[in-house]
Amino acid sequence: MRDLNRTRGAALHELRAKRHQVSALLLRLGRSYPGRKTWGQAHTAWLAGCKLAHSEQRLALEEMPQAVRQANERIARLAQAMRAAVPDWSLAPLATALMALRGIDFVAATTLVAEIGDPQRFAQPRELMAWLGLVPSEHSTGEHIKRGPITKTGNRRARSLLIECAWSYRHPARVGSNKLAKLEAVLEEVQEIAWKAQIRLTARYRTLRRAGKLDVVAITAGGTRAGRLRLGGRAGDRRWRDTSAVGQLLASAKLARTNIVQGWGARLTAGELPRDC
Repeated sequence: MRDLNRTRGAALHELRAKRHQVSALLLRLGRSYPGRKTWGQAHTAWLAGCKLAHSEQRLALEEMPQAVRQANERIARLAQAMRAAVPDWSLAPLATALMALRGIDFVAATTLVAEIGDPQRFAQPRELMAWLGLVPSEHSTGEHIKRGPITKTGNRRARSLLIECAWSYRHPARVGSNKLAKLEAVLEEVQEIAWKAQIRLTARYRTLRRAGKLDVVAITAGGTRAGRLRLGGRAGDRRWRDTSAVGQLLASAKLARTNIVQGWGARLTAGELPRDC
């Protein structure tokens, strides 16, 4: 499953590169799309109607959008293969539980589970955040404690995907129509955890924004007491910095996992993942 997810990710990068090639060609020729959203039906029709002076340029413009269409078809085939493989996957219940959280769909859930494996191998959310590189870097000496940006070590795919999913918590807590079917597919305990996580993360985002933090800082830094580290070095210092951040998403799923994936921890040794992960 991990290889299938990474192949789809590589196909997405190829799609972006092919789209940039089309845009670069039109930019060199002085053609600018008058609409707002590119690569929709209107943009595709506009590309087909572009008239170029030289036959070589027309041929190039016809070949490039065709490569884009082929890349889209490849991504669709890989996504369909992922959906066909999930029912027989041993970690499928965990992916289903993750989809109950706001901002996580089928592709995001399967990618996170495939990259991280069973969260049971982490004793606490802080260990998971350290493994993902979402804890502050440290430049301390003697009694002087100085912490900087997140370390960005560990699995880059899972870390970037978690932060991307966390952007949905900028908006007020709510359950959309598309999420209702996913909530009905999980246990009631998982539904409660997903709703509590949504309320907690949206409130934490607003608190950090009111404190003057940038959007990227507020998104990366979630808000649980277990994931906080003190910025100051004095005893009783009340200046805190949240480091668990987006990990509340997986921390919530880890609590629900107890009733969903019992017995999987026996299949793991220290630092090893399931073979079919």
